[in-house]
Amino acid sequence: MNGILRKFPLPFLILPLFFILHGWKENYYYIYFHDIGILVLTFMAAALVIFVICLLVFKQKVKAGIYTFILLATFFFFGAIQDFLKTHSFTKEFSRYKYLLPAIFLILLLSFFWLKKTKKSPGGLNYFLSVLLLLYMAADMILLIFLPAEKKQKISASGFSSLSTACTTCPHPDIYFLLFDEYASSPALKQSWNFDNSGFDSALTKRGFHLISGSRSNYNFTSFSMASILNMSYLSGISNVNACSIEDYAMCNDLILNNGVTGYLMNNGYKIINYSIFDLKGEPSLVHQSFLPLKARLITEQTLFNRIKKDLGYILFTGKFRIKWLSDQLIYQSLHNNNLFLQKVKEEAGKKKDKPEFIYAHYYMPHPPYYFDSSGNEMNVQSLRIETTSQYLQYVSYTNRLILQLSDSILKNSISPPVIIIMGDHGFRKSNGTTDHTSFFRNMNAVYLPDKKYKGFYDSLSGVNQFRVLFNTLFHQSFPLLKDATIFLTDQ
Repeated sequence: MNGILRKFPLPFLILPLFFILHGWKENYYYIYFHDIGILVLTFMAAALVIFVICLLVFKQKVKAGIYTFILLATFFFFGAIQDFLKTHSFTKEFSRYKYLLPAIFLILLLSFFWLKKTKKSPGGLNYFLSVLLLLYMAADMILLIFLPAEKKQKISASGFSSLSTACTTCPHPDIYFLLFDEYASSPALKQSWNFDNSGFDSALTKRGFHLISGSRSNYNFTSFSMASILNMSYLSGISNVNACSIEDYAMCNDLILNNGVTGYLMNNGYKIINYSIFDLKGEPSLVHQSFLPLKARLITEQTLFNRIKKDLGYILFTGKFRIKWLSDQLIYQSLHNNNLFLQKVKEEAGKKKDKPEFIYAHYYMPHPPYYFDSSGNEMNVQSLRIETTSQYLQYVSYTNRLILQLSDSILKNSISPPVIIIMGDHGFRKSNGTTDHTSFFRNMNAVYLPDKKYKGFYDSLSGVNQFRVLFNTLFHQSFPLLKDATIFLTDQ
């Protein structure tokens, strides 16, 4: 065994397995085994390709294996190294890319020349790394085995029983829940940015919508806000509202997956249609989204590629270094998703249905990137990186036209009169020159009911009570209303 560990290049093969296993152990309840399998195959294939290239250079398998290990370790642990440097005041400056990337390049270069020049095989180092990684993997496997079968959800949303029975004699109309990300209320737009949105409000009112002008989200981040809205409850267990972590997002996404609203509606005969960016139980999302830390990205988010893509990705999207295929795939992903969901919802309205439907569509607008101006002209790729208030307000105007077209299509093509909710998950999250974050929560909110009975939809309604009021109104339920409050969050 000692000879094998010295002569066979195991470290570069073990490292991807350890990286994935350790990440899985840290996020065990949020990552599917299928995603783990894909990661293993991808990283192992990449490791073998790099090893073959290094073998052609070094002409010696242990040396090639060690350098492959060094390259992979740089890739896997770049984010951890950068974060470690950021946490100490005397090393924080060195976490900046202008210092860190040259330092890493220098280390890789010195390592290359050391392995190239030395005549002695680095069997001792190969043995040490192999044993160390195997011990780490054994420790993680033991911890995985003893993890409880059910997760202990740190963040929870206990509000009501989804098994509640709705009024059996009441109409069960289709319910369209159309979420427009970061759409601020008209009063907020007027007060904070002097933007007159009254024309849009009037257009909705003429169509029979009721505007909830004082509406507020309970949280200023999408995952938290949607977990709260869809569970009709505040979130308990957020460890630090001033430093929300990737794990916090994962727990919110899990609450959305198994949310109470869709559970309640399914229990009362509804079919769930998901045209959103989130997975719902039994109804996975149709699209990929790169702005939320979901599934296997909980493991890969801090790798060299993803960290640089996040912080320096604009270099790949603009200017002379632009990579067109990558730019189109990444920066226009949300636009493709929006167009798909718009088309799907329009098609859904005209279908014959054997049971009522709850259609949840989540549009990434007027949230940036601001793809169009107020006249519907497509913005050039360079401007998509710029996020000004003026661009946001123009994108609001563009979004308004799409909302009216969409609502008209639903109302015209639906076989029976539907319920339509059009709202923002939070307000416009740009400071208006003060430290007051009130505008971050002031979201657009409009409701259409076939019978136009809007008495329960009071002016200061917040997200936790949106579906409480709706179910009380539609199905004669008696869900108690919670206190309307806001919780300001910041990322870690």
